Amino acid sequence: LETLREDIDDGPGILVARAVAAGWRVVGDETVLKRPEAWQQELVLALARHRVELAAIEAVVDLGRVTFASRSPIVRRGVVSRLDAAILQARRLRCRHLLVVPGLLPVGEPVSGIGPRVTALMDECRARAGNAGMRIVVERIERRSDQVGVALQES
Repeated sequence: LETLREDIDDGPGILVARAVAAGWRVVGDETVLKRPEAWQQELVLALARHRVELAAIEAVVDLGRVTFASRSPIVRRGVVSRLDAAILQARRLRCRHLLVVPGLLPVGEPVSGIGPRVTALMDECRARAGNAGMRIVVERIERRSDQVGVALQES
């Protein structure tokens, strides 16, 4: 949506209307979750009015840490908790795709032990998203080479 901004005061209603005029049926805004609640609500109304879908929101971001590959039940519960919160936000924002960055590889741990943990947690995330009618999209951060293997696949 930001590429359609002509004036600093252009709100989501104007931006979505420009997107529709340009023939877009799906729009994206990477900053939507950082916007004020009133802005998000205006976006929801504009999306509904024009029958446009929001492409994706960030569901689980690695924050530069080991997340999906972690042995810690606390870290793994945190992943699921962030996903559940994102599902609620995505539903409100008329969004069916959730971006997931699965995190980094643990230093010094054999890859053979990491794969099953990553797969199990990703499967749980996919199931939760699927139950909500949503889909997980795995996002790879290009500048990182120490991400878990699932980051190279889209689910």
